[in-house]
Amino acid sequence: MNMHSRFIDNLLYVLNYEPEIMENEDGLEIPESAPQNIRFSNVSFSYPNKTNLVLKNISLDIKPGSKVAFVGYNGAGKTTLVKLLLRLYDPTEGTIYLGENSYPQYRLKDIREHFSVVFQDYKCYAVSVAENVSMDDSDTDKECLAEALKESGISEKIEMLENKENTMLSREFDDNGVILSGGEQQKVAIARAFYDSHEVLIFDEPSSALDPLAEYELSERIRELSNNKTVIMISHRLSTITLFDEIYMINDGMIIEKGSHNELMGRKGKYYEMFVKQASNYAIPEELRA
Repeated sequence: MNMHSRFIDNLLYVLNYEPEIMENEDGLEIPESAPQNIRFSNVSFSYPNKTNLVLKNISLDIKPGSKVAFVGYNGAGKTTLVKLLLRLYDPTEGTIYLGENSYPQYRLKDIREHFSVVFQDYKCYAVSVAENVSMDDSDTDKECLAEALKESGISEKIEMLENKENTMLSREFDDNGVILSGGEQQKVAIARAFYDSHEVLIFDEPSSALDPLAEYELSERIRELSNNKTVIMISHRLSTITLFDEIYMINDGMIIEKGSHNELMGRKGKYYEMFVKQASNYAIPEELRA
């Protein structure tokens, strides 16, 4: 009791928490028939109770169906940009638009349901594989589940398990549960985006726990399966986004370069330096060449 009582304050904080961004019950609905572009207009942001700006005067336009990547070193502000896209926070300055209307004009629930997201700090929960993918314990679409597991590259592993998609991903409540590796857990998290695919797919470092071959296969699969959808990718590994329509290089909270892979390589700026540096890590040493 003494040990657990120390966590009561944390529990009460969660139970009593009231979100700062409230639902707009009279807000607009996002039209399903006509995909909308996403536009950042002079957006800057600092976290609550902080003075330094994490994002500085960001302006960009993501067209429906386009494949867009954000790259840069750690701490550049890439994940913060995704949090603004989901309206987990509102900009400190500037405005985000979906179509012709600003974010606050829409219902909050509609904005968040507009996106399928895989964050880099993904979690697998102590429930079955099926529930981990569908995030619903009441009605899992078996056909969609099988397709999502296949698309994320984890279906063969799941089929080898005794209880298949009904296997618990923990031994906390079931001695017959399994503990997946980091890469396998990441594939389960990626399957969530494929299972309940919305208009915009966001992948925040989706291949961080994967080997280079699995990473390449995943990148190709994402492009193939999202022909009519907008894809936003955040990645440190630039080899996965060379075929994307537009790449934004972010440094210290600012967009310092943008363009296609070939355009950015031709400018020989920061993106070029980062790509060449990564490519050198995969170069075959002279003494090993035939």
